Amino acid sequence: MSLPATRSTFRPVARSIAAVAVVAVAVAVALAGCGSSTASATPGGPASVAPSVAPTSSVALTPIPTASGTRPPSPGPTGPTTTDLTWGRIWDRLPPSFPAIPDAQATAPTEPATAALITTLKPSEFAVRYVAALGASGYRTDGATSPLEDGSLVLDSVPNTAITTACRIQAHVTVQGGATIVTILVAAACPFQ
Repeated sequence: MSLPATRSTFRPVARSIAAVAVVAVAVAVALAGCGSSTASATPGGPASVAPSVAPTSSVALTPIPTASGTRPPSPGPTGPTTTDLTWGRIWDRLPPSFPAIPDAQATAPTEPATAALITTLKPSEFAVRYVAALGASGYRTDGATSPLEDGSLVLDSVPNTAITTACRIQAHVTVQGGATIVTILVAAACPFQ
């Protein structure tokens, strides 16, 4: 059997509903006050909300500590690419330890090569400086004084110590338009250091 509801039984329920409504309004007001967004609506269209926080232009990253408390090392540069020629596989650029040749400057190679140099020296004068520079770096050069019929030179160099029998360097020294052009091939079997 159910008891008829009286005025006194609805009063606590009505107070609870009113309290929940007050809390909901307070939360809505608090949330609206947290951001300064503005809403605009066009009749019959959706409301658009402007962002309350301006975007930052950069984000600072926190370094990840290692066991020693320092940053992990960044990956080092990898060796250069190689090219296969009938002469053999060559490095596509000179190793950092390759000696600088006096009075010669780098130029763009006109054919696949490790490097190309240009100089105003005659081929025989360049050969003397080249042989001396490679000799100081631990290479011996054979055939440095044997010019070809057109006056060009081919200088073959190998390490003084047996790094590997496949490590070799070849320089083609030719005259083109009043300048001496040197095309250098460094075998990929030579250490790239």
